[in-house]
Amino acid sequence: MSYVFISYHASAEAYVRQLAAQLMEARFNIWLEDSRATTQVAEAAINSCGAFVFTMTQHAQPADTVMRELALARKASKPIFPLWISGDKWAMFSATSLLDVRDGNLPSAEFRAKLAEMVPVQTEPGRNVPEALPRSNEATGEVPQTMLMRPPAFRQLTNVLRQTLAPATPEKKSDGDGQ
Repeated sequence: MSYVFISYHASAEAYVRQLAAQLMEARFNIWLEDSRATTQVAEAAINSCGAFVFTMTQHAQPADTVMRELALARKASKPIFPLWISGDKWAMFSATSLLDVRDGNLPSAEFRAKLAEMVPVQTEPGRNVPEALPRSNEATGEVPQTMLMRPPAFRQLTNVLRQTLAPATPEKKSDGDGQ
């Protein structure tokens, strides 16, 4: 499953939620980062994405998480689609590579067409991948067949997510005689 990873600072959350809805309506699967996601989960998600949408705000540049995600996308040679939401233009992006959406408008059909060159659209509305990941049967530990048929990178990502998002289980204490 290919998807668009959307990286953003919390100050842009309202805009990003609208962007995510627009992209899913346009039949793109997306990865909208979860505040519970660990660095390991974010790295696996970025490595597996088809395109990386980066939202630039005055608060994003000094934010460690946002800059780390951008660095990971660059290291993985992912196509980066920067959206300029607020603040000053970042020197690392040329005027031709970024889309100015400081007026609050969502990206045009042309932007979505460029994304579609990197990430195939679905036959029905897209979804947010973290919400759609299959869960194992917690009682039996059984893994769904659909998970076993996925590409190795996506299975790895799914396993990392399951471990990260699973509730912590207390360790059994030994009574000293090995039982």
